Amino acid sequence: MGFRRELITGFFGPLTESAVKKFQKNYALPATGVADRATLKKIERLSSIEVVQGVATAPDGVSTRDLALGDKGDDVLAPQQFLMEREAYPEALVTGYFGSVTKAAVQRFQQAQNIVPASGYFGSITKKRMFNLIRLHGAAF
Repeated sequence: MGFRRELITGFFGPLTESAVKKFQKNYALPATGVADRATLKKIERLSSIEVVQGVATAPDGVSTRDLALGDKGDDVLAPQQFLMEREAYPEALVTGYFGSVTKAAVQRFQQAQNIVPASGYFGSITKKRMFNLIRLHGAAF
């Protein structure tokens, strides 16, 4: 099941408790359903990004350059490949050109990740999310 915005209520009820227990089981933490210190630290570690001199540190082979409509080069390939693997880029045109199709794929990814605004600009927030997902789930670039 994907993310559903209408389920965000700010209330820690049975659905949230169940999600916390599932997270805890997945990361070998005691499955209490309570967002305790160990759980919060694990969430923080998983969602953090290494920053060196104010620049996001990319996984090997991935550029940190911001990308926008009209950009081209080898550093456009990794985001295109990543978006294709995340099923945000059904056109699967891994060309090295950041055109309107790639921009739309970035917007779909941003919407799925609740990045606001979903502008299609591949800037620091979108890069950090991509880098974190690559670190968590692995990717071959």
